[in-house]
Amino acid sequence: MRLEIRHEFRCAPEVFWQVFWDPEYDRLLDEAAGTTRTVVREWEEGGKRRWISRFEADAAKSDPQARLLGGDLLDYEQENSFDERAGVLEWRVIPHLGIAKAALEARGVLYVTPAAAGCARIVEGEIKVSIPLVGARLEAAIHGHVLQSYERSAATIAELIASRLGR
Repeated sequence: MRLEIRHEFRCAPEVFWQVFWDPEYDRLLDEAAGTTRTVVREWEEGGKRRWISRFEADAAKSDPQARLLGGDLLDYEQENSFDERAGVLEWRVIPHLGIAKAALEARGVLYVTPAAAGCARIVEGEIKVSIPLVGARLEAAIHGHVLQSYERSAATIAELIASRLGR
């Protein structure tokens, strides 16, 4: 299932990235999503900043559909690679448990471009679940979680930009 998300922000791309890298942004996102994020590993490779983050859901946020994958849709690791010169962040989801390890593939890119209001954050990716009969339903559920996550993220970024720019 294709993932295409666009959010516009009233700031220059440089301000967006300042907010994106602010630890307060991560804290607010985790609070809103009901997850705990831990950076497992960070390193530089090929001129890119790379890191793996582990996301664990609060018990209250557990998703019954995820039981088909043998875990929780909100429990996973994400491998990221940021090319600062190109302004492109590549991401790949690494499932924690169950058959999801072999059956789920989710990856994509995030980048920022100038837009009429200031800048636009673009997310493009692909979500695939290779399980006969239920794969499409699980893809739709994961797609929904990802969309919700980026909506929360956009709201948080907009608030932080407004407070940073005194709006």
